[in-house]
Amino acid sequence: MANDPGQAPRRPALHEFWQAAEANAQDLISDAEALLAMQRWPRAFALAVLADEEFGKGLMALALATAPPDVVQQARLQQLTGEHLRALLSAYQREAMTGPPGLRDDALGSRQITRDADELKQLGFHVDIADDGSLRLPSDIGADEARAMVARVRQIINSPGWRSMPFWLPPTARSGPDDEA
Repeated sequence: MANDPGQAPRRPALHEFWQAAEANAQDLISDAEALLAMQRWPRAFALAVLADEEFGKGLMALALATAPPDVVQQARLQQLTGEHLRALLSAYQREAMTGPPGLRDDALGSRQITRDADELKQLGFHVDIADDGSLRLPSDIGADEARAMVARVRQIINSPGWRSMPFWLPPTARSGPDDEA
């Protein structure tokens, strides 16, 4: 990605990024399903969260591709490529926007849901020590949690219809012409 706002990627490059991120999300969720079949619960869970995060990055790229050129700035590009929590939040917010009414109610808590999912994603790969001094192990993530996360992310990634704009852009930038930047 460009280092200078004047050299920001053009819409076709952002659209290509979106397609590549979505394809990678598909691959990651397929890998998570393979790990479920091998009863590797923590890593299946973690890969599902990574797939959700990658899907969120794709949504962010799509948002930038459809935004007015003055919105496509270096700070937004850095969020796109380097802020994992922002990408995951984008996916959760999109899910809340387009999902059933119960999910829409969760939109206000999506920042905490995002932090919790990211923390569990890390736990799926790493041994850690909790604030109370107890040991946290990947095996703390069980079959039910892993199956539920994989199923939820699979549903999100394969949801039909238009890819809704995440809440990542300012309201004035949520719609824009489809012309070249």
